Amino acid sequence: MSVVPPPGSLSVGGERSETHPADAERAPSIPTSPPLPEQYGENRLILLVRDPATLFASWEVTPQTMAQARTVSDAPLCLRLVELAGGGNSVLSHEVGVGETGSRYLVHDRPGSIFRAEIGVGWGSEFLVLLQSLPVRTPTGRESERIDAAWTTIDEVLERSRHGQYRGGGSVFL
Repeated sequence: MSVVPPPGSLSVGGERSETHPADAERAPSIPTSPPLPEQYGENRLILLVRDPATLFASWEVTPQTMAQARTVSDAPLCLRLVELAGGGNSVLSHEVGVGETGSRYLVHDRPGSIFRAEIGVGWGSEFLVLLQSLPVRTPTGRESERIDAAWTTIDEVLERSRHGQYRGGGSVFL
């Protein structure tokens, strides 16, 4: 049966010691900050890489930009994911309806590719671009073929030294 010490006491190595009231006064206080705003009042579209097959888009379209877009089209707001191919060509990868502020994960099947996100009104060929993200490159999803000497393990160094690959170098090469 274990004994739980009463509040205000500490148990160290089976011995009880009382906490001093001044200890509570000396405890550091954690500052609180105001909550983050839902909107910042800026047009923005950010595209981030999560892993080889997943991207994350976050956006905000200001009411002023939406009002200007509505003078041209009443079509819904749309988020597009575009794969940028060589020679300046681009291929539409995804197209999904969204709100004026939000975020979304985008899953694709093209690891090792370059993508850009676009927010606009309309669909397909009737799409008016309002915002574009900077391009991002997704990782390939496989191990690198590049071997970097800076990441050589101790075992590899010792094995090479046993075979005379570091002759005359002394311990600086270990």
